[in-house]
Formats: sequence, C-alpha cells, structure tokens
Amino acid sequence: DVLATTLIKQGQKAEAETTLAKIAGLEPTVFTHQLRQVSFYDGQQQYEKAESILRDAIRTEPDNEKRWLSLAEYLGKRRGIEQGETVLQQARKELPNNGKLWLALGGLYESTKRVERARELYREMETAFSGKPEASEAQVKLAVLDWAEGKVEEAEQKVQAVLKDNSRSSDALMLRGKIGLQRGNGKDAILDFRSVLKD
Repeated sequence: DVLATTLIKQGQKAEAETTLAKIAGLEPTVFTHQLRQVSFYDGQQQYEKAESILRDAIRTEPDNEKRWLSLAEYLGKRRGIEQGETVLQQARKELPNNGKLWLALGGLYESTKRVERARELYREMETAFSGKPEASEAQVKLAVLDWAEGKVEEAEQKVQAVLKDNSRSSDALMLRGKIGLQRGNGKDAILDFRSVLKD
C-alpha cells in the first residue's frame, strides 16, 4: 500500500495500478483495498474501471451494505443522482432486511426534495421492521419531516413514542431538544442535548 502511494507520487501509474490490483487480489474481502483502487482510477478519470471495481466488490460480498452504499454514492457523484438511486433501490431489493439501505434511499429522497417519496418509504419501513430498532429510526425520520413542515405536535408525538421504547435514541432526543428550544423550553432542551453528548 505504501509502495503504491509512492509509485503514484513518482508518476509511475502503471506500476501503482499493478500493485493495487495485487494487494486487492491477495485480500479480496478487505474492502479498503478496492476503495484504494477506485480512488486511483477516479483520480485517473477512468470512471468505468472505478465503477467496475465497486461492482466486482458487490459480487464478492453481496450481503455487505457498505459495498452497495459506496457504489450508489460513486455513481451518484459521477453519473447522476438517478444512477445512485437505482443502485439503492436494487440494494434494498437484494437486502430487504437491511435498514441502512432503506435509510440511505430515504435520505436521497430528502436531499433531492422528494419529501413525499421519503415519507412513503419511511412509513413502509415502519411496517417492514415493526418491533425492531429500524422502525423507530423510521418514526424519527417521519417526525423530522413533520417538524420541518411546521407540524410540531405530530413530530412531538412521534418522538415521544420512540423515546418510550428507547429513551437513549440520539436522533429522537436531538429532535425533542430542538422542539423544546423552539417552544422556549431551554432547560429541557439542554438536558436532551447533554444526553446525546454523553452517548
């Protein structure tokens, strides 16, 4: 790895490429090796090769959400949000019990101002993960959306329901603290924020 970095700095790109490939070949399940290859190819503006490395990494370990998330992020950055969204949708189908993929897709919808689509996904997530921590995460996401739209009472009800089941939920405590500040209840808000910082 140090050798590859040195070779890159010396402008010996072919040798660096070979070295990175050998390292990845020796430990194919160590994802950071593939990420170094992706970074190398991306820096060389060889985007197809970078994408190919990420797709191969998924084939090697298809149950690893980090690989899916990396491909989605890379394609979103290099080919457009739609490509990243397609990967996240495919990943969610392949790994339906992985809440991180659902949340990533919901986050993408939120960041692209498709709030109703995000809301639908989080509601679906609440049902799919009923009784599990992921359902609470979805409920907090819905509460944040409500709060952002000025539906403070609805947001507060959702947050209280989450905190009833999990009094240490950082996201729920943060939102409750923000609601407290908004209502001029700084003392309780500070307690919520401190609880988050302790964790």
